[in-house]
This record gives sequence, C-alpha cells and structure tokens, in this order.
Amino acid sequence: MSALQMAGSAVGMVLEVSGVIKKDGGDPSKKMTDLSVRVFAGDQLNLTNNGKPLSLVLKMYVLRSPERLKTLTYPQTSTTDGEKEALGEELILVREITLLPGKTYDLQLKVPGDATTIGVVGLFRAPYSYRWKLAFDTKKSFDAGITVGAHACALTASKGALVAEISPDSVQSLVGVQCNPYQS
Repeated sequence: MSALQMAGSAVGMVLEVSGVIKKDGGDPSKKMTDLSVRVFAGDQLNLTNNGKPLSLVLKMYVLRSPERLKTLTYPQTSTTDGEKEALGEELILVREITLLPGKTYDLQLKVPGDATTIGVVGLFRAPYSYRWKLAFDTKKSFDAGITVGAHACALTASKGALVAEISPDSVQSLVGVQCNPYQS
C-alpha cells in the first residue's frame, strides 16, 4: 500500500468516526448485486411472414414479487405506462435491449436486495402462446446466472431457477412450439 493510499484510508476513518461520512452498511434492500444474464438470439429471430429474421426488443423486469408478472398481458408490455400500471409497486427497474439475429449478449443486471424475481419478456412480432414471458427466482439464480434463448416466436431458458407458476419446465425447449407465420 502506498503512502498516498494509507493517508486516504486514515482520512476516511477519521471522517467516519467523527460522523462526517457514513460507511455504507445501511439498508440491505438497497445493496446492489450483479446477476449474470446471457441471451442467445437465434438466426431465425422474430421471423416475418416471408421467413426473414428481425431484431427483437427484450425487456428484463427486476421485481419485488412474481405475483403481478403472472397476470401481465402481452399488450401491457408495449408501453412504459402499461407495464408500470400492470406491475405496480412490485416493479423496481426495467432494462431493455434490442437483440440482433445470431448474436450473443452477456449482461450484468444490477439487482437490489429486495428483488425476488427477474421477468424476461420478448416483444415478438407474432409470439407463441405464453412463451413470450419467463420468470426467474432471483436468489436461486445468482450462482449459475440466467441464460435465455430468443427464437422465431418464443423464448427458452437453459439456466436459472424458473418460477414454476409462470415458467414451467417446458420452457427449456422448443418442443411443441409452432410459429404462425400468418399472424401479424
């Protein structure tokens, strides 16, 4: 440790002891922890009627509870007001990214201590049933992180602890998913 670093530490301790500054040991619900989120965007992402891949807006909701995410409808996700009204006080923050076909995204999501759920929503042109929405248990997902796949009309999850009432184990594959190219 250099003399300058030692002097800085000493000054910091004096300021803390005298009450001029307060060491951050406060509210655990405000303590932020990084959660690793990896997103794989398939080559056939968000397909058009002609089979052309398009970009996809992916929203990640950091929530205090999964309850309101259960009833979140697809139209409510399309506007900021709609999602705020639907998710209410459970919503802590929203992170939005635009995915490009064939790309991989490695993200660090800042998660406060009072968050219990990460909701992931894909704004597909023509989503398959309820496969546009996934939910993960925050506390159980920190160790392994979360890995999501975005495809032609559905999302998949390959890592992370799913919230079963919203995201059953079937979201781990595309078996049974049939995209309707004639839907707009």
